[in-house]
Amino acid sequence: MRVGEQTTKRAIRRRFPEDFEYSEKLLVAAHELHGLLCAKDVRPAQNHAKCVVVGLWMKICKQYRSILVLYELGLVEDAGAKSR
Repeated sequence: MRVGEQTTKRAIRRRFPEDFEYSEKLLVAAHELHGLLCAKDVRPAQNHAKCVVVGLWMKICKQYRSILVLYELGLVEDAGAKSR
């Protein structure tokens, strides 16, 4: 976890509660799907789908972190645009 991440999350949650709640639900769902894929609950015939989902999961994680960094730097408008 990044230094100050909890404080940043609280600030974002207070300012944009609906967006934050939606983002958290999306992250949880993607994490659960990632866990299922890594646990090999997906048949080998669906390996292409597995690669796409893992790639999307990584994209979500990187996007989420970059939004937190923008908020930490006080670039609220840029972070808001990136989260849409």
